[in-house]
Amino acid sequence: MDYSISTIEGEQEEWKEAFNDVLLDEALQTLCGFLNSNGGKIVFGVTCKGKLTKLLCDLDEAQRKIFDRTRVYLKPNASMFFKINPYENRLYIFVKPDPANIYQYRGIIYKRTGSSTHALTYDEAKTLEQQRKRGVREIAPGVFSVTSQGKALKCTNPNCGYVEISAFSSELCIGGPPQPRNCPQCGGKLVSNLD
Repeated sequence: MDYSISTIEGEQEEWKEAFNDVLLDEALQTLCGFLNSNGGKIVFGVTCKGKLTKLLCDLDEAQRKIFDRTRVYLKPNASMFFKINPYENRLYIFVKPDPANIYQYRGIIYKRTGSSTHALTYDEAKTLEQQRKRGVREIAPGVFSVTSQGKALKCTNPNCGYVEISAFSSELCIGGPPQPRNCPQCGGKLVSNLD
């Protein structure tokens, strides 16, 4: 576990000065955003200027409260993707991304972008859902990767018959998610066996 504190909050690090209900709710929105994005760490006991403080709360009780709130309000169950660790009178939540599911906290889908966590609009949520179904992951702002196993592409042109089979493929695209490819033989639309 990396207990170091960055010089600024960022896409994968969030700070909370104290532990209370309001800040806990904000932190759990960020936890949801980390699950839907690239993961990260939330630290209770750091001011917004990066100064270390000591939490004036029972750390065991704080951990229990985090688990209770996530069990009730974070859907689907994400307990295997985050870990809570007390360290030097601060509380750390380490979050791994989950590229398979889309998470909601209190019925709202959150995503981490830069140093902020925001609720997704309906259209943004639909785009995220389509990307997850296609195995697309945003690995940095505007940089996407798609990894698939056992994929077959075939041309929709009945006169062509082009088929492409791969056991494993990985593609990187800058500026937006990877776009569907056209048939290299006739220019027709290629469709996946997963579509």
